[in-house]
Amino acid sequence: MAPTFVAGQHGSMARAAKSEKVPIFPYPGGKGRLSPKIVEYIPKKGRKFIDLFAGRGNITFRAISERLDYREWVLNDNLTGPFFRAIRDHGDKFKATEKSHEEYERYAELAKHADPDALLMEPFLCFNGGTYKANNLKGAGGGRRTPESYTDVVRHAHRLLVEKKVRITDKDWWDCLEAEQLGPDDFVMVDGPYIGCNVGAYVAESICPTELIAYLQSAKFNWLLTEHEQPLYVTAFGEPAYKKEFQLRSCNVQKTREKRTECIWTNIGKTLPTVTVTFQPVPEDRTQTYYTKLSVPKLLGEIKKCMGSMDYGRNQMCKEMRLRLLPALLELKKRTYRKKPGYYDCLKKIGLNGDLVRQWFYRGYTAEEAIRELDKEEETQPPPRKRDEQSPEELLLEHADRMAKAILEGKTTYAKKLATEYIETRNESRVSA
Repeated sequence: MAPTFVAGQHGSMARAAKSEKVPIFPYPGGKGRLSPKIVEYIPKKGRKFIDLFAGRGNITFRAISERLDYREWVLNDNLTGPFFRAIRDHGDKFKATEKSHEEYERYAELAKHADPDALLMEPFLCFNGGTYKANNLKGAGGGRRTPESYTDVVRHAHRLLVEKKVRITDKDWWDCLEAEQLGPDDFVMVDGPYIGCNVGAYVAESICPTELIAYLQSAKFNWLLTEHEQPLYVTAFGEPAYKKEFQLRSCNVQKTREKRTECIWTNIGKTLPTVTVTFQPVPEDRTQTYYTKLSVPKLLGEIKKCMGSMDYGRNQMCKEMRLRLLPALLELKKRTYRKKPGYYDCLKKIGLNGDLVRQWFYRGYTAEEAIRELDKEEETQPPPRKRDEQSPEELLLEHADRMAKAILEGKTTYAKKLATEYIETRNESRVSA
């Protein structure tokens, strides 16, 4: 393994990496710590190496440093593409400055105008290596986060990008894979937004997981996927090749010890399970009464069929948007430029605008109810009643407060339980009176 500069990292990771020479940039979900393990699963040579959701490029920098032999290297990310271009075109001249609120504000403003120094300072200044827009200034933590060490990291990353002639793209993941025309000698690293995670720099909803799964299941190229241990991916790809519990770095470790199980899935050397889903309309007899007659296995079977239909519908909608709606809109805009009727007038005639598209993805009350039924409720037991110290009226008011809070938090089941207890307590008080 090659000798690692560590940017914005500290503690055990810095000690373990000090004998290496791999540029590591902090980023929410940036895989700085996991990159050595990931590279173990990647074929050592091939034609193209595609880092599909590159983040700050930690996996690619690790792979290059460990001398993986690929003829072409591609860093793709529609958020951090400008950061990589700044490293490639300006990294050899970059010199980091001291961290301060004044410097943070100055660089945050310059970043709006694509200033290369501001883009390169972003991982050094922002919390968890995120963005000026979403992650704010880092604390005054120690470690080896000095301007001098960070300058070395950026300059070393510059040398690697130039040496390997790394191509930098900022396409949507699907467009990137389609454009590259990949085959069995190519490798794709898939480290996309994690389901249900809100880390500031990006949002989980920026990709459709079921669409990504369908693409990977039929892929002719080698790929490796990282995610938390999600049933969706276990069902699609089987048990992960690797999993390990990690402390979440994007949370305040002084206040919480929240952990997640990091997993690696890959199609290398294995045959993936395939699932064929055909769309069927909802049968007319599906009412609440219908389900009261089903056994538990049949209820689970019905839910599984519903999941398949929902996934199929979502994937079909994504396909319609990618291959029909968006290309047609772009062509219509060109054809109607400075003409009458204009672009928006033409769309108005067929009833299409931004609000209609937003409505297609609207999550209604039924969906919210389903989510509440699926999420585990943290039902805290109410404190024991101090009947000797409180009047019945005070006890009822306290109980009503808890019930109202549960309703506002969307904890429907818990609220119903409190309502039942409220009525029983009220009836008891009337009898005793």
